[in-house]
Amino acid sequence: MKWDAVLVVSPEYNWGVPGILKNTFDHLYKEWVGKPAGIITFGSRGGSNCAEALKVVLGNGLRMSVVDKNVMISLPAEYMMTQKRLQGDEEVVTEHEGELVELVAELVRRHDMPQAAQA
Repeated sequence: MKWDAVLVVSPEYNWGVPGILKNTFDHLYKEWVGKPAGIITFGSRGGSNCAEALKVVLGNGLRMSVVDKNVMISLPAEYMMTQKRLQGDEEVVTEHEGELVELVAELVRRHDMPQAAQA
């Protein structure tokens, strides 16, 4: 498996990381170690608890170089309580475009620097 960085996009479930996502990190430990990582979370309050938990798992547990700035998207109730799905062009998504560009730019920057300097 060859890839340069990881961009984790996750919903917040019950104030934390979805179990299946945590299992993925646990079972693919060697593949994740030392890679640059960015975090995007979403939920009714933006997924801040999930983002903080992911920082601990990725940064401490997997020794990944986690970008400091997360992108947290607060979804309106209509997306949380119904079957309505995001298409990607809604204002709730496009208002984060600048943050998303910064996050990807930081992942590229970390990829281009020596691993010892990424922390």
